Amino acid sequence: MDFASVYEGAAHDDLVRFAQYCQALAGDRPMPLRRQFRPGDVRWLLGRLYVVDVIDAGKDFHFRVAGLLMKEIYGVDFEGRRLSEFPETGLSKALRANYDRIMQTKAALFQRAALCWPEHQINLQRLLVPFAGDDGALCSIVVGVHVDVPLESVVIFRGEGPGAFQPSESPSAAP
Repeated sequence: MDFASVYEGAAHDDLVRFAQYCQALAGDRPMPLRRQFRPGDVRWLLGRLYVVDVIDAGKDFHFRVAGLLMKEIYGVDFEGRRLSEFPETGLSKALRANYDRIMQTKAALFQRAALCWPEHQINLQRLLVPFAGDDGALCSIVVGVHVDVPLESVVIFRGEGPGAFQPSESPSAAP
């Protein structure tokens, strides 16, 4: 698994550590195995980590774990819900596009983006990593997120209602 886009993209140190962790789990396999992943191993990302299970070969996605950041930043609790349950908005369309891309490429995706409200903006970086089941097929996407405000202050910095999701540059997939 190649994380050059993370190392070359000036990613936050927490995401670089996450990439190194995933690389160590993958070893010489194309993807790390989902059964090897333990959220407690990446304690520095707790609250800013989410695990998305692939449903029916990528026709839908289930948020198994959704850290506090997702609830605070988007104003909705994703945990235990499917992507198809959310209305089609800029955010759900962007999530779907990212997950579809990972399903096609089986490669990690490092992305910079912003959530924008009329008077506020929260900048974020995400590292989306595909994980395989024992059969080698992509079964989950584990995502680590870094935002430019402290987790406990996100609710203060975000505006009312859902923010407009704006990728700040073309996402780069690790080759």
